[in-house]
Amino acid sequence: MMTAEYPETIQREDINKETRLFSITQKIPAISLLDLLNDPALASENPLFYWRDPYQCISYAGVGSARTITADGAKRFAMIREQISATFENASIREADIHLLPRFLGGFAFNDLPSDRMWSGFPSAMFTLPRWMVSQRDNGDTWLTLNTFNINLSHHSLLKTMDEFVLQLTAIQPIQSRIPQVSTVTPMMSPAEWDWMISAVTEHIRFGAMEKVVLARTLELSFEDALPVIHVLSQLERHYPDCYTFTIQPQRGRAFFGATPELLVEKTGFELRTAALAGSRQRGRDPLEDEVFGAELLHSAKDHHEHAVVVEEIRKSLEPYAAALEIPDSPSLLRLSNIQHLYTSIHAELMADDSVLDFVERLHPTPAMGGYPRTAALEVIANSESVARGWYASPLGWVDSNGDGVFVAAIRSAVSVENKARLYAGAGIVADSDPQTERAETALKFKPLLTALNTTL
Repeated sequence: MMTAEYPETIQREDINKETRLFSITQKIPAISLLDLLNDPALASENPLFYWRDPYQCISYAGVGSARTITADGAKRFAMIREQISATFENASIREADIHLLPRFLGGFAFNDLPSDRMWSGFPSAMFTLPRWMVSQRDNGDTWLTLNTFNINLSHHSLLKTMDEFVLQLTAIQPIQSRIPQVSTVTPMMSPAEWDWMISAVTEHIRFGAMEKVVLARTLELSFEDALPVIHVLSQLERHYPDCYTFTIQPQRGRAFFGATPELLVEKTGFELRTAALAGSRQRGRDPLEDEVFGAELLHSAKDHHEHAVVVEEIRKSLEPYAAALEIPDSPSLLRLSNIQHLYTSIHAELMADDSVLDFVERLHPTPAMGGYPRTAALEVIANSESVARGWYASPLGWVDSNGDGVFVAAIRSAVSVENKARLYAGAGIVADSDPQTERAETALKFKPLLTALNTTL
């Protein structure tokens, strides 16, 4: 796999602890973060990031790299955690608000298996401390953060540099873009191949090899012109405001993007929040049909079993580290624009102030993303899926200078290179899964991105 070149890129080696981070934040006039990332004057800055959290009511846009850290292999979680911690050691941070602290944004590949051409530029783990980060609350309050390791810059020089960048930001104009015409839509697996795969896996499950495995379908789309990812994000954000919206663009013309409902972990100090999301039905065409589908889901033994497996595995992962653990006895419904899920919110009070990255490693992949038991399910995924997952269904998010952060499971997502995009959608397979029903579920999960891309199956 190719690895992009970035300023201050660190891979596998220790960070020089005498290299000190200077981070300064100031309030600025409100701007559109998506217009910022779409601006031609900033298009040459790599990498670019966008993150919107509908629950914390805040968005972040990152431009450029003060430092990028990559890692490979089985110890990639620990390597990233240690190097981020070393970066923030002895840092000079001019901001007290926890929502405005400097933070690394990035993620991990789903597994450490070799990837393919579509994922070039996305290592097994990659996190960037943006040179420029713009933070914006939903009420419009906006701040600019400059991160630098240039020890020769005085405080006055930093403020002058920020003022010059603010002038650049205030000059940004909205760009009218459109989704280019789709030329081809290619399923990477035929219906017959999918049916055979699901039938083979359910037979393994019935013989006791595992309880559940999550298998993904992929579509590859070609467009008549380069894909305007920021325009796609604006459509996703408009139609799915309750989802975490994200993009990471390591190089110009390459992007991973999506709108996911799936929180992996959120940690602030000794408080931790996560959720189980498994089992789904379509939304109804009217309120009565919607209630019928919801009731069907709430009373489905198959979906409840699939959901319970996820809840129990999260419980086992958190119990050794929790002074208190709150898990409701039964799931509720989480209704999105085109789909509804069984949902259980989980809250923990931790015994120690571990990094959020410790819990990312402990939880990934949950049975909702991989299956159960984990090792057996991951082996089936590796042997069954013919297309590399890359960062699909992987932990993606941010970690700040306190070791706090938010990570999601990057589903309802796609990777793009210039005028090509690959879309992913998964289904949880258990003993009584039906191949046609599971294929229909993946079609439902493709819909948000297909709609944003102005096409259909």
